[in-house]
Amino acid sequence: MSYKRKLLTIGSTVMLTTGLVTLSQLDAQIVEAREEVEGTQTMPTAIKDNHSKVTSEEEKAPQTTPDTTEKDDSVEKENKGDVTKPTTDKDGEPEKPVTPDNGGEVVDPTSDPEKPVTPTNKTGWDGDSYYIDGEKVISKWLEVTAKDAKDDETTYWYYFDENGLRVTNKWQGAYYLKDNGQMASNEWIFDKDYDNWFFINEDGTYARYTWKGSYYLKQWGEMAKQEWAYSPTTGWHYFNPDGTYVQNKWVGAYYIKQWGYMASNEWIFDKDYDNWFFIKEDGSYARYTWKGSYFLTKWGEMAKDGWAWSPETGWHYFNEDGTYVQNRWVGAYYIKQWGYMAQNEWIWDNNEWYYMTPKTGLMATGWTDVNGDIYYMNANGTIHHGLVYDDERAGWYYFDQKGLLKTGTIDLKDIGITVKTDKEGKISSDVDYLKKINRTIGWFKDREGKVTYSMAKRNGPDSYDCSSSLYNALWNGDFKTRITYAGTTENLYKEKGYLFKEIDARDIRRGDVFI
Repeated sequence: MSYKRKLLTIGSTVMLTTGLVTLSQLDAQIVEAREEVEGTQTMPTAIKDNHSKVTSEEEKAPQTTPDTTEKDDSVEKENKGDVTKPTTDKDGEPEKPVTPDNGGEVVDPTSDPEKPVTPTNKTGWDGDSYYIDGEKVISKWLEVTAKDAKDDETTYWYYFDENGLRVTNKWQGAYYLKDNGQMASNEWIFDKDYDNWFFINEDGTYARYTWKGSYYLKQWGEMAKQEWAYSPTTGWHYFNPDGTYVQNKWVGAYYIKQWGYMASNEWIFDKDYDNWFFIKEDGSYARYTWKGSYFLTKWGEMAKDGWAWSPETGWHYFNEDGTYVQNRWVGAYYIKQWGYMAQNEWIWDNNEWYYMTPKTGLMATGWTDVNGDIYYMNANGTIHHGLVYDDERAGWYYFDQKGLLKTGTIDLKDIGITVKTDKEGKISSDVDYLKKINRTIGWFKDREGKVTYSMAKRNGPDSYDCSSSLYNALWNGDFKTRITYAGTTENLYKEKGYLFKEIDARDIRRGDVFI
């Protein structure tokens, strides 16, 4: 039990005192009031200098240790109602109160004292922090209800940093904390730092090496976009800028099939190129190589309906279905067995020899040198035998039964004369008759395929029936003048020194005139 305060009634004014001093010369009746309180004794309010009134605002003072001594009831009863006079000095003024020694520290009586810390055992949210039994959660994961939760059943995982603040919009290991601090789960999240999307599994870890619809999550969880990405289960794929997979399209030397799978070790048909391609095991297209009877060109297309060149096997010609041509002519070229084009070699076809040139494989015509042997090949590529007149060289040349050019003295047994040549094989003897024969032959060659048995046209410019054709040919060759003789043709030309005789097919030579 202690005294809280004493009240002095001064006229109509009530004043407070500490009990240490008595206000001077006051005609007043002291009324002592006691109030039993527990705890501390409150210090008096400050008194104005004029001592006329109490300040309008009470000031709080630090608490003092309460009086715990036992009261003497007998003393209390004896002093009840007695008034203690204030002590005065020699001049009759009241003595000033003694200022307590506080070590020289000046105390501002108007300032608020520090509030005592109230012990707490709180568990729950406080701002962005969480407490358990009054202890702040620091640097750890915690599964609790949301800060603004309306029920106690739904909980979320949070991570609190070294300052005890919940982490937001940030990765914590393989887990992502959203803007409200809750760990992401079974949802897509966009990370501005990575400028990419991630899918978070139900357990909170990021998905990796897996598909989510048309999107693929890579090794570190980022969504693949505008790049190649490898899946351990489905292989290589290529992705558009928006993350969707490419399909039915070339990406460089690689072809992406339907559903985004990269072609490998297989044939694929591209509608844009209207052609087949073979894709190797590494995914790139095959080029300059064979696959069975089919050849893949420089850009990977299957060769078809045309020529194609192989660095290893040379030129080949292909049918419309892509198979190679063999054992037949393609224009002036000959394709041998297995599709190889003949080059620098002789070809026996249809009972005739043909020579295929070394560099191009083109069938030889005209003058042809084969390892130093000189041949003259007809326009259709066959070997020429007998006399030939070369307009460019302006001379006659003779080729034997093998087709070789003859030089020196030549016995032309088939026509019964002997001629001489220079070292180039050009006949230097009088060959006026040879010129006539050549003109006769030339006349027939110019009209090859035009001769007919039509009697209606026998007198036409090309002498269409056989007899008139022979007449005009001989006249053109200067063998006869345009006159008509009675008798046989044989006798007619025998008079001019030309021999007409019957021969069989084995004796036929160029320059023979048939009747």
